[in-house]
Amino acid sequence: MLQGPFRVPSFNGYIPRRLQPWIYLLIAFCFLMSSGIYGGAMSQVMGEYSLMREDVLMIIMFNVVGVAMPFPFLFKMKFHFTNRQLLINAALVVGICNFLIMWTDSVPLMCILAYIAGFFKLCGCFEIMSTIQLWMTPKRDFTIFFPLLYCLVLGNMFLSPWITEHLIYIYQDWRIINWAMAGVMFFIALFLYVTTHEFRFMKPLPLIYISEDAHQGYGSHYHSSVSMSWAACSGRHGCWSSSSSSITESITTGWTARLCRATCCSSS
Repeated sequence: MLQGPFRVPSFNGYIPRRLQPWIYLLIAFCFLMSSGIYGGAMSQVMGEYSLMREDVLMIIMFNVVGVAMPFPFLFKMKFHFTNRQLLINAALVVGICNFLIMWTDSVPLMCILAYIAGFFKLCGCFEIMSTIQLWMTPKRDFTIFFPLLYCLVLGNMFLSPWITEHLIYIYQDWRIINWAMAGVMFFIALFLYVTTHEFRFMKPLPLIYISEDAHQGYGSHYHSSVSMSWAACSGRHGCWSSSSSSITESITTGWTARLCRATCCSSS
């Protein structure tokens, strides 16, 4: 057992021990704040691209669905990749998605970029929180860990729209929040590249080994989540066929039916 203050093993020795978990906590906050299209910029995005409110909500919901999808793979990735690899790549992908989503007016493409950003956002956040868990509660007391985690998440949910709206008010451009978050993510990737090193606490486990049933279950869960999100955002509008999200929904609905039928056939 390490003596003295809590230490993040992947940090280089010149980073003070007492600062290491706080740096990770700040990075986790930045990951939680990232998105694709930000709720605080909804009105500006609707006005510039002449989109319905439901279309912008659908893009935001794709980010939420992306956050929910990595859970079956989180521990597989943690035990296969190093802490440094996961965090640097997650920061780079989220930064690239924030950059690319500013330059397209295609709602399906925005949905895909928002989904990818949400997926890697959770990968980075999970890796950080699982690393500093023993700093937050040395006895692994989840009655302490989860309330602290919820405070971080809920605090971010209130602060993120406030920051977005103030930046847009100052710079008069909704893209400023994407520029800012892309810059923050690229800076985090550079910072971790300079200040951390590869560290493994165990032999890497295989990443690709997933059973056929797990593939079907994961795919069915994904497409069902997307379908329900689309129905909640655009279904009430009444003009499903004219919605700019209908292309994405038609694909997901077909795959959902196919995967559900495959799952039923395999279990019978």
